[in-house]
Amino acid sequence: MTIQVVNDKKAAIAHRLRSSVWLLGLGAAVGWFWGCGGGRASEPVALVSITVTPANASIQAQATQQFTATGAFNDASSEDITKSVSWASSDTNKATIQNSGLATGVAGGSVTITAMSAGKTGTATVTISPPPTLTSVDISPLNPTIAVNGTQQFFANGIYSDSSLQDVTQDAT
Repeated sequence: MTIQVVNDKKAAIAHRLRSSVWLLGLGAAVGWFWGCGGGRASEPVALVSITVTPANASIQAQATQQFTATGAFNDASSEDITKSVSWASSDTNKATIQNSGLATGVAGGSVTITAMSAGKTGTATVTISPPPTLTSVDISPLNPTIAVNGTQQFFANGIYSDSSLQDVTQDAT
């Protein structure tokens, strides 16, 4: 910019106005340039990898396990992509998985759960233990005294292989 001495008041105002407009235009141009990535073409965000958690899970048959898929992207960001991936089980006779990432144990064994998107995959393992089996039934009362034409309610408690107890009265015959 050149400095000029101006004696006319109107000319001085016009000169200052032109200088201000020129500086304002320069500022807008610089702002636009840097706002557009500094003249470089911006790279589209792309999925780099998928991590499935938990990586290893153990459930019983008929129980469920929620899996989560996290996507890592080339801009160093990550986000939950659980609902946007395709889910698969390596053996649907042992475990199934819904589109939401919820797996259900079907039968004993080990299964690989896979999340897939944009050519990338992430995996986890779920081990399904078979449901506990009924090992014995306790009937109570043991030695009831029943009056002639009387009734007595009996109760049946099932004892299972995992040492759990369950009232099986309605199932007993």
